[in-house]
Amino acid sequence: MEEKRLNESRFLWGTLAIILILPLLGLLNSGNTGGSTLSGATVIVPEQAIQTISTASAGSELFFEIKVGGVKDLTLKFREDVRDMKLVISSPVSTGWFEGKSYSTFEVSSESASAVESLKFTLKISEADLLNKGLIKEKVKLFDSSGILTTNLLKVENGYVYYSTQSKTFGAFVIGTAKESPKTAVAGKAETLPEPKVEEEPEIEAVEPVAVEVASEEVIVEEPGFFGKVGIFLRNFFS
Repeated sequence: MEEKRLNESRFLWGTLAIILILPLLGLLNSGNTGGSTLSGATVIVPEQAIQTISTASAGSELFFEIKVGGVKDLTLKFREDVRDMKLVISSPVSTGWFEGKSYSTFEVSSESASAVESLKFTLKISEADLLNKGLIKEKVKLFDSSGILTTNLLKVENGYVYYSTQSKTFGAFVIGTAKESPKTAVAGKAETLPEPKVEEEPEIEAVEPVAVEVASEEVIVEEPGFFGKVGIFLRNFFS
């Protein structure tokens, strides 16, 4: 009788152990690709996600969900082997360098940042939240301190907008739209046109008149003789 109870007790404890261990193994193996292993599940606290990576080999990728600041998930690609890497994603953070309308701000940090080649983000944002913040979903991008990052709108599904984007560096990021440059003309107001440029005519140097001396010739008129005078008289008389 005692042996039967002992066997039942062992069976009960064994069942409970399996129920507890299987979910833990699933969390340890989730998101593990290309030779990367996790030492534990992602720890989520309000506005922060902490991920501990026990080992990751060069060239491998590691995917995990974070759900912080509009970021649905993050995939790291490693350029070097790492051990005991701690990754922290925090939101919100200070981004005084950004000019525009922001949906959220977040920061990705790690002491092993130099071992990571790229960070690939999937963003998941509520359409209603974008509308409340005055943001147009087609214009939403991811920014870092160097400027705008290539951001692709993947789909709109069940009231959420999905984007894909990536960065080569760690640091602070902003999800939002850039500040638009002011327009040159405002409707309803007269536009001031620039004055036309008047080309200046080249100055013509004044030429001083040159005095030219003309030699005067002396004209000598000969007085006609007696017969000449008679001829002139007769010519005038018969004319």
